[in-house]
Amino acid sequence: MMFSFFNNSQSRVQVDMHSHLIPGIDDGAKTLENSIELILDLKKLGYKKLITTPHISDMFPNSKEDILSKFQKLKRAVEKENTYFLNSHTLPNLKI
Repeated sequence: MMFSFFNNSQSRVQVDMHSHLIPGIDDGAKTLENSIELILDLKKLGYKKLITTPHISDMFPNSKEDILSKFQKLKRAVEKENTYFLNSHTLPNLKI
């Protein structure tokens, strides 16, 4: 488990409001497999909802289209894993 320092106890916080889970977008997850591992570890800790917050800057010149495309790929992979809680309801409001 990637977050072993929590000693398998569940978090009291159920929403992560700042994560970099979309693979290859910024300084967060690098691969799809890494993203899924992080998501599953967060689920084990008791998180019910994740809000991903990709960087958009000179260092990370991401476009809305690239972020949405990679998010949809991650969402499909997570659904295949029978995981849960990736929701794109806030992404249409993404401003770049």
